[in-house]
Amino acid sequence: MGRFYQIIRDLSIDVAAGAMVGSLFVAGYLRVGLPITTVILLGLTVWVLYTMDHLIDARRVKHQASSSRHQFHQKYFKPIVIFWVLVVGVCAYLLLGLTLRTLSMGITLMVLAIIYFILLKSLPVFRGYLKELLSAFLYAAGVFLAPVALYQGAIGVQVFTFFLQFALIAFLNMLIFSSYEKESDKADGHGSLAMNLGEEWLKRLLLMVSALILVSGMHTGFLFQYDRPYLAVQLILFCMLATLSLIHLKPSFFGPQERYRIFGDLIFFYPLFLAA
Repeated sequence: MGRFYQIIRDLSIDVAAGAMVGSLFVAGYLRVGLPITTVILLGLTVWVLYTMDHLIDARRVKHQASSSRHQFHQKYFKPIVIFWVLVVGVCAYLLLGLTLRTLSMGITLMVLAIIYFILLKSLPVFRGYLKELLSAFLYAAGVFLAPVALYQGAIGVQVFTFFLQFALIAFLNMLIFSSYEKESDKADGHGSLAMNLGEEWLKRLLLMVSALILVSGMHTGFLFQYDRPYLAVQLILFCMLATLSLIHLKPSFFGPQERYRIFGDLIFFYPLFLAA
């Protein structure tokens, strides 16, 4: 079971599944019914993007990679590429079932993602300082895309705040992961914001981002205190933030066996408690 779960993590299947849960989370708050094919398409698209990034890194690193996921992509490079191409074909087919608005928004986001990858792989400064932030906002945009595209009402301050908080939580998630992986990233030549900031500035940034999430949640929670679905959203987001804070503060526990990744990726499944 441990080896099977490790493969799931190495292939970013848990990340893709977390994005699907997140999209259903947003759709539940907006009271929008998401077609199952749209949810599957999101999961496959996230997997395609993450896997492409890992394949490029695996090819670029000439020695044996330091991280388990990059070692896996080095070892099984050709089979993964073949499967990746097949999944891209499935994504292209599923695009035909989207509404025109969802499709147009999706194409726009895909173009932005392609530009992001080009900049990421060609500009070291971009990779070293903006990778985590832009990755987080692209991830959040993908999660919110279909529910917002299908939503018939006006996008109010609650939805905007929800998006901002979700994106910042994804940003914290990536920052904390990169703080644990500074040595392996350095060995493999991967740039990261955590590596470039240093320990003290990283702590300040984590504190500022966490404070922004909390303050925005408390402020809008007070303004919309009778909106029970929104308060439920805030509770889930607070639990996600609390878990990330614990991961950052307890490296002695979360460092071994990459527990920080296990628990850090698990937070994106917290919305399932609302369905329980």
